[in-house]
Amino acid sequence: MSYTSQAAILKDIKAMLCEPGLLINTSHTVQRIDVNCIDYVYKLLTKSREFQKLMSQSKPVKSNDTSVKYRMSGNEMYRNKIYLKALKYYTRSINFAENKSSYLGLAYANRSAVLFEKKYYKECLEDIERALENKYPDHLKQKLLKRQQEAEHLKKTQKPLHYHHITPRIINKNALIDAASDALEIQINEKFGRHIVATKDIKIGDVIAVEKPFAHLLFPKNRWLHCHECLNLCYNMIPCGECTTALYCSKECRTKAFTSYHRFECDFVEYFHKHPLLFMKMVVVGLQNSDINSNAADNLYCSNRFKEIKALTTNEDKKKDESLLLAAAMASIGFYCLKSNQNFSLEFDLENNESLIKELLYKCALNENCNGFFVAKYHEHRSKSEHIGEAVYSFISLFNHSCVPNCDTYFYGSHVVVRARANIKKGDQCMISYG
Repeated sequence: MSYTSQAAILKDIKAMLCEPGLLINTSHTVQRIDVNCIDYVYKLLTKSREFQKLMSQSKPVKSNDTSVKYRMSGNEMYRNKIYLKALKYYTRSINFAENKSSYLGLAYANRSAVLFEKKYYKECLEDIERALENKYPDHLKQKLLKRQQEAEHLKKTQKPLHYHHITPRIINKNALIDAASDALEIQINEKFGRHIVATKDIKIGDVIAVEKPFAHLLFPKNRWLHCHECLNLCYNMIPCGECTTALYCSKECRTKAFTSYHRFECDFVEYFHKHPLLFMKMVVVGLQNSDINSNAADNLYCSNRFKEIKALTTNEDKKKDESLLLAAAMASIGFYCLKSNQNFSLEFDLENNESLIKELLYKCALNENCNGFFVAKYHEHRSKSEHIGEAVYSFISLFNHSCVPNCDTYFYGSHVVVRARANIKKGDQCMISYG
């Protein structure tokens, strides 16, 4: 969904608000929007012409005709030795080719030629195998088998392909915080809220936290070279068998994504590829978490629990009415999409859990806005970086902001690592820059 579509849908809903006092008022009280308000916005959403226009758009489907067009564009780039563009076109061709078709085999074979020219022999061999598994035409096999033989001979000369250095490990693990070292603790007070404090002296450069995301997404412009699941760089990705959006670095990542969240987003993710909805993924992952209804108190802080995510601040009481209305509208859009997925409705008993799911979508929409981190991809010598995706981390979100921080965040794929950028004394607050 583009920002233009989002604004148009919101404008539609605002125009239909026949009871302005329900959502729009001047007081700033906590939790002005409850599930009844979300229900009201949801009803308005279903009447929005802009939303109906969006949802009535034809979803891109696997098409051998489309696959051929991208493959022809890739051939032109290959002939002109513009190899990166050729590779991206061939990956598009693979993405749109119908499953188990010769068109899929042809696209894999053509991409293997680019990989061979770039001296990525291991990846070249993998694509050749995929081509042969997908009805690659017999009359073309001799040339492909020759390339296979040459790549096999040369693969020992290939330089290792590293997207990032090995992810650092915490030496002295914290017994209460699974993502932190034992040099940290969580404290809370009125001035700083929940925040992170050093329990011992920390030296500059020390790794004090390493955390996997609770939920994350890849920005669409990066999908031809980065895995939809792990975000790692990959030159020979494989497609989802159903949609034309998700691509993966391996069968393992594809299976992991499908069993966790992609089977629920697969039908509609293309509608929103210009404005991905991370909060929907947070809810889908969270609903599969065994602690979904648990409010039990314990002394542990676990990055993979929905309990910690739900407890993150949303600053709902400080937000303007339009921001709250937008969150309610986004929650309604999320609910509409999830409700249309039969597997989701059955697995999570939507009939009896409708109010819970709407409320979670709303809270997570606010949560994403406050706690989302842009995932960075670094260039040589870390002289610059670019954002390849967005993620939510429950523990790292507890670090407060400083314009002169004593800690830095570094990304290793989807993992975030916190290092001390200065010597930190026992009792000092550990702070990062939000950018």
